[in-house]
Amino acid sequence: MMSLFCANINENACTVTNSEITAFLGGKHEYDVITMMKPNLKHHQINYVVPRKALKLQPKSPLMMKMQELHKVFFCISPELNTTSSIYYLYFINNYYYYYYYYYYYYYYYYYYYYYYYYYCCYYYYYYYYYYYYYFYYYYYYYYYYYNYYYYYYSYYYFYYY
Repeated sequence: MMSLFCANINENACTVTNSEITAFLGGKHEYDVITMMKPNLKHHQINYVVPRKALKLQPKSPLMMKMQELHKVFFCISPELNTTSSIYYLYFINNYYYYYYYYYYYYYYYYYYYYYYYYYCCYYYYYYYYYYYYYFYYYYYYYYYYYNYYYYYYSYYYFYYY
């Protein structure tokens, strides 16, 4: 049975800690919980999880540069996968656009190669043996298109991954 840990971190649930993530991943220390203030609401803070290696390698990536615009964060961790390959983020930006970020790409590509161009706004994550559906609203994919700046695939406007 595939276990799955999901947390919707928003104004009602800012409680995920680094120790909780570490415990869930079986003692591995590969992720950090970063805390920031929600835009236009300075008394409220948002916690979100970022792979430590990603912070070291790409501190100026569009993903990190857009963090100040975050409204909500959704992430799922599936520990049965490689722990450095199994963290997923859904970033709500200005209530319209989304960043989708994940560390290492090959599980998702194994079956689907971005043949959807528009997705319905989600909070929906489905997993069944390397079989993923992601539903977004107004979300573009550029797989064989433009802005592939970094050897692996990179969408300049909407998502960034290693």
